[in-house]
Amino acid sequence: MPYEDVDDDLQAQFDDLVARVHNFSHPEIEVVTNFIEHVILEVTANPLLAKIFVAEDRSSLLMEVCTELHGHGDAFHPLIKFLIEVFPYALLWVGEDCPVYAIAGHPVHCIIMPWIAENYSWVFDHEQCIEKPPVYTLIRMYGYRAREGSIGGIKCTADTIKRFFWAYPQAHQQANQITLVNANYEFSFGNEMVIPTGGGYPLHMILKGRRECDFRLFEWLAEQCPDGMLKTDCEGKNPIRHRGSTESLDICKYIIKNCPASIRVTGSREELPIHYLLRHCHHRSVLEVVTLLLREYPESFDLGTVPTNPPPSSVPFIQRAMPNLVEERELKDNANGLKEILEKFKIAVDEGSSNNKSGLVGSAHNVFDSWATSCVQVLDLKKESISRNIEGLIDEFHVDDGPQRL
Repeated sequence: MPYEDVDDDLQAQFDDLVARVHNFSHPEIEVVTNFIEHVILEVTANPLLAKIFVAEDRSSLLMEVCTELHGHGDAFHPLIKFLIEVFPYALLWVGEDCPVYAIAGHPVHCIIMPWIAENYSWVFDHEQCIEKPPVYTLIRMYGYRAREGSIGGIKCTADTIKRFFWAYPQAHQQANQITLVNANYEFSFGNEMVIPTGGGYPLHMILKGRRECDFRLFEWLAEQCPDGMLKTDCEGKNPIRHRGSTESLDICKYIIKNCPASIRVTGSREELPIHYLLRHCHHRSVLEVVTLLLREYPESFDLGTVPTNPPPSSVPFIQRAMPNLVEERELKDNANGLKEILEKFKIAVDEGSSNNKSGLVGSAHNVFDSWATSCVQVLDLKKESISRNIEGLIDEFHVDDGPQRL
């Protein structure tokens, strides 16, 4: 309801409430409780107060509570929820910086988002929220590290993210086309919190934050939406290229194991994930990931040069490691071949034994089984030796242990 359309008495009451919200500065819990009770009583007596919006100031009572009372931790969450319950459409007022984004982008209020998704999921189906999904604002809050001295710290946890997606699973498929975060609803964090996002899907965004993504959270999101590991964002990158700092080795391993096709997805300049790592082959986790990529996609050794990145074959570590990996692959293939032949021979023996009572067939099987098992053991020992060689190369080329972004 536009502010101009209500009578003078209601305008005065609305203005008085907003003024008290603006001027509230009492940290004592008793004062906070009394204030909340007073506002609830007034709005209960006249619910129109929750429906008024001021177009010129782009504000409403819900917006004022969300933005002006952010310095009191979660004490005002009952009031925020009450105002939403009275008039949930206020979440979408007014414009692109409406309360749903203010809540999602707040270090403390963001934990209300799962509750909104559980009770008012239709909000996220609104055209505005589809074009600019609030889930990405929430994910950014998870990605920001709580700064020392910030009010209440950042409360968004992996559980907050999971609860939101449980309540609104459509968010897995919502693409964010915004390439730069708007800081208007970042409150006290200001421009320091603005980072380029490059758009993308949840699996991209969860890896782009300042906080290292919890492996279990990434694993859970990937299980809910496995095709997300193949999708590319506005920069032409799939999630493995947003691996973040070096602690995310487990995430890389997970993607390579569960979605090997993702390492063959080319970017906007025809580059592959391995190309992004070539200039950083002096860090242990990078060397380990490069080794995994070459094991899964050995043909990448022969890839050519792409803009700003050299060919893999020109990197000293890869030059030294590749012969070991080729031999390791051959040994693995030979061992698998022997095991397959042995299994087929066993089936043939079982079928032949029923027609041959002399026992010769069974004896032949035992001899072959013993020989093949010995061969496999020898091959396994050679593979272990090669693995040690590769570990030695990683130790040799490793320079430092400090966190590094790629």
